Amino acid sequence: MKNMLLKVVPCAVLLAAGASAYAADDYQDDTSARGFRIRPYIGGTAGVAFTNLDYTHDDHHHHDNHDHNVDDGASFIVNPHVGLDFEHSSGMGFKVEAEGFFLNNDDYSMDVWGDDHTVYRDTMTVKSSGMFVNVIGNYHINSVVVPYVGTGLGFARNRSSISGFTEHNTELAINVKAGTELMLNDHFGFDVGLRYADYGEVSKDYFYEKLQLDSFDLYAGFNLKF
Repeated sequence: MKNMLLKVVPCAVLLAAGASAYAADDYQDDTSARGFRIRPYIGGTAGVAFTNLDYTHDDHHHHDNHDHNVDDGASFIVNPHVGLDFEHSSGMGFKVEAEGFFLNNDDYSMDVWGDDHTVYRDTMTVKSSGMFVNVIGNYHINSVVVPYVGTGLGFARNRSSISGFTEHNTELAINVKAGTELMLNDHFGFDVGLRYADYGEVSKDYFYEKLQLDSFDLYAGFNLKF
């Protein structure tokens, strides 16, 4: 995570600085021609992810009598982001952003079949990290309140460990979210919202069934606009 942040943060600052200079040069032309104000921004959110680990199918006889759901959990999640905010004079607008995510370790209890064909309880530890490209629609009710909805597509790098066996899987990931940005001034905004994310499969080889992870998140954070 530290190495990724060391790469992402300098790139975000350079992108924001370059886009800010470009937007400043062309601001008059943009607003007069199309009514748009283009603003680069950086920021981040943190919160709680209420996670859910499921079997993607349960047709093997080992799990005929088991529930489809394996276990639920709650993890700390951090999401840094960088993007462009297209503010229209009508109040309608949209954002395009790159958003990273770091989902902390969480433990899930499950039934495991031993070599002697008996069932015992074991614990799987799962964590995930990756990136989304998001498109977000927003509406400026006034200079302070900006509600939004958005969706994103990206990838998740999932790591699962159980009984000394570890898997690494890279999966397609999606998210949808809704929230409100509260602009404290023209450059700084406070962000609160809800998000659903599907991180794909976290285990394909240990069990006969594949295991899939998703979450509902409550988050808060900030945006710094240039």
